[in-house]
Amino acid sequence: ILQPIVENAYVHGIKPRKGDGNISIEAGIEGTDLEISVMDNGVGMDKEELKKIDELLKGNAPGIKNEYNWQSI
Repeated sequence: ILQPIVENAYVHGIKPRKGDGNISIEAGIEGTDLEISVMDNGVGMDKEELKKIDELLKGNAPGIKNEYNWQSI
């Protein structure tokens, strides 16, 4: 699950950037959940792109919903 997220941060955020870029990965346990955060200082996204991703993560796309709910299987 982590590899495609980090790859996406590099390909779409860091690679198009001029100069050096950083990708940070943090992980921790919150109750019975594993929380993973991937952050970068890449080129960013416009509001329309963020809206599309938000809709996907809300469950409007079955593949994304399944990927983010894998722990409940």
